Amino acid sequence: MVLVEGIAVSGEYVEGLKDKTFTVIKAPQYVDLPDMDDPTKKVRKLLLFVELANGEQMDYYPNKTSIKMMTAQFGFEMDKWLSARFKWEVTDQKAFGKDVKVLFVAAERLK
Repeated sequence: MVLVEGIAVSGEYVEGLKDKTFTVIKAPQYVDLPDMDDPTKKVRKLLLFVELANGEQMDYYPNKTSIKMMTAQFGFEMDKWLSARFKWEVTDQKAFGKDVKVLFVAAERLK
């Protein structure tokens, strides 16, 4: 079986999942992406390759709050995040003038 690559997980998708846990399956890395406010500029984002509880593999670009939760649980050495399990919380937030579902990593450390 070949899985689609390069699809980023979203709050809308995770909200519908019964089990909102995920595992980091590859070494995290930083990537340069177009800025959403000004596509002529680049922003540096953390990219995690994750596997959801249902077996799907997706890209995840955690926000600063989620990165803080992940470092609180497993430290600043991202190599230690490999194989770590986390849980998402989904909340509503205004972004670019619209209500959107946003993912946050829960404070609870999973085993």
